[in-house]
Amino acid sequence: MRDIRINLIEDLEKELILKKPSFLKRKAKLLFKILGIFIIICFLLFSKGFITEESLIKEMPKLSFWKGVARMIIFRENLLKGEISDRINILLLGMAGAEHEGAYLTDTVILFSFKPSQNKIALLSLPRDLLVPIPGYGLQKINTAYALGMSKEKDGGKLSSLVVSEILDLPVHYFVAIDFNGFEKIVDALGGIEIYVERSFIDTLYPGPNFSYRTISFEKGWQIMNGKRALEFVRSRHGTNNENSDFARMRRQQKVILAIKEKIEKIKILEEPEKVWQLFNIFSKYFKTNLEFDEIVRLGKLISKVEEKAILTKSLEVNENSPLKAETYNGMFVLVPKTGNFDEISKIAKDIFNL
Repeated sequence: MRDIRINLIEDLEKELILKKPSFLKRKAKLLFKILGIFIIICFLLFSKGFITEESLIKEMPKLSFWKGVARMIIFRENLLKGEISDRINILLLGMAGAEHEGAYLTDTVILFSFKPSQNKIALLSLPRDLLVPIPGYGLQKINTAYALGMSKEKDGGKLSSLVVSEILDLPVHYFVAIDFNGFEKIVDALGGIEIYVERSFIDTLYPGPNFSYRTISFEKGWQIMNGKRALEFVRSRHGTNNENSDFARMRRQQKVILAIKEKIEKIKILEEPEKVWQLFNIFSKYFKTNLEFDEIVRLGKLISKVEEKAILTKSLEVNENSPLKAETYNGMFVLVPKTGNFDEISKIAKDIFNL
């Protein structure tokens, strides 16, 4: 028997040349009917559980074009930006807030990356003194980008995301800007977090009310911290025992972020709609973000599967092996790339899951 092969696309292309418009119209309708049936079959498979959200991400590279189209249609409302490319980048920004001096200077700048196919998270901390080009403002410290964006367009997250995206040559899909009050309330709403303090230290220059200072201290070992205590832990800049640098502070900030994630998993917050809504209300009042509520919920479900050993952390510090060096620019202490460009820093960011 003769081998019969059917290729609707090729047949349709031939008919475009040889046949009359009425025949072409019937042929096109047939093609779209077949495609429609195929999409319906895919939808039924999904509804019966044969196609899962996880398989969408893991199997997408293996799919044919039409299968890819079908799954894109099925899942288009659920996918996060960056999910199809297998890397979701979220810029985390920590700042004082309206009630404090330097309200919109971001002392915390962390690129949070999530790789869905491998259930991995990477945290890359960028030093606040990093000198970067800011569109419309020239060379400035990276911690001023949010404030400059707020002063001009009332959108600091947009400008900060643009700056980080350009120096790292990576898309920044979302941002979350957190102020002191919101941070405290989130930690308290979770019932506190458990932190392991690597070494004891004392800070006699911790900011107090009315531009004063007060003394805080931490003892080595495990501690349960409420919101106020956790904030002191991540803000301290003048601690003894090698805890007096921004790089030490960046490591503490990463530690607290991971502790918050662990606490959310421990109390199974996604199984408590009221608690989720409470946290979302705190986000709405004290945080600024371009994540929608359903995106926050989906992201929470995805990262809840990440094991502790699959969380990678990296801080850009100043040492012999670092791509950065310290300089003075317009009378300011700044950090700049040793090579004069951001290529090495970009490579670290892009390859962070393989470091």
